[in-house]
Amino acid sequence: MSGDSSGRSVGRIMKKLETAGRQTPSLVSDQATPLRADENARLTALFWGDAHASFLLPSRSAACLAAAKDVAAAESVFDALLLAGDVTENGEPSEYRFMGDCWDLMRDRVKHYIPATGNHDVRIRPIGVTARRFGGFCERVGAPAQKGRLYYAQTVNGYRIIVLGTTRGTFEEAAIDDAQLEFFSRELNAAGEGPVFVLLHQSLKNTHGLPEIFGKPSVSDGDVGAQSDTLREMMNARKNVFLLTGHIHTAFCALSYAKIGNIHSVNVPSLGTVAKNGDYNEPGTGYIIEVFDDRVRFRARDHIRRIDLEQFDFEIALE
Repeated sequence: MSGDSSGRSVGRIMKKLETAGRQTPSLVSDQATPLRADENARLTALFWGDAHASFLLPSRSAACLAAAKDVAAAESVFDALLLAGDVTENGEPSEYRFMGDCWDLMRDRVKHYIPATGNHDVRIRPIGVTARRFGGFCERVGAPAQKGRLYYAQTVNGYRIIVLGTTRGTFEEAAIDDAQLEFFSRELNAAGEGPVFVLLHQSLKNTHGLPEIFGKPSVSDGDVGAQSDTLREMMNARKNVFLLTGHIHTAFCALSYAKIGNIHSVNVPSLGTVAKNGDYNEPGTGYIIEVFDDRVRFRARDHIRRIDLEQFDFEIALE
């Protein structure tokens, strides 16, 4: 995309934010450091969740835009950006266009944009409408999703990334039918011996503090839903599976990582909203994933203040 087009894109974003009565906050820290990745890693990826882009809630779009600007100013080029669902607040075309504009800012710093859908992208409309809108968004950002369904897979630097989604409209959980389960089984079996990454909006049940931490027992337990046990069994059949989720908006804390048999489950805080129940409850946070021959490193970042949060970093040894 040309510089002039990119400039017009930013102008549209700012005009919409200002019309909504709020400009992008300038919260860059005095201790800000450039975003960078380890050049020795075999795969580098940004891992975000719950962008919740919305012009009715402009602070959420402002957080997404600030994060995109942090990436645009990065010293490194990242292999991928993984977004674990709730790309939008209400699944509206204008919200997807906004996130596409944010992607335009980051194109020179990120090679592949790999988004999943979340319950906010899916609910309150027919699944066919959701699939068309999400498919159009994926086409714009270059994600290999097939129009008509919300799950797909992509290989980046030899590592398989499997994106799961719902197959019918739901309010909080996902509904994963037999066809998607068959797809998932094939992808897991074909992924090879190295680490495989599964991107899914909701976590497995009874993990990451669920159901208590979700705080909405009258609505949902906050997990993936009826297929949780089946997914757990499928992923546990092999080693070095990394399940990457969002949805519960928990900030960085001891609950961010869970070892579930052979599964390494990592729950990322919300990008667009204030997080909760953790040790750093600011919006605009995410992980930097770095994959090496013997380990996978997760580094925490506040993209709005542009600071690394080393106290929440962790590494997982590969088997």
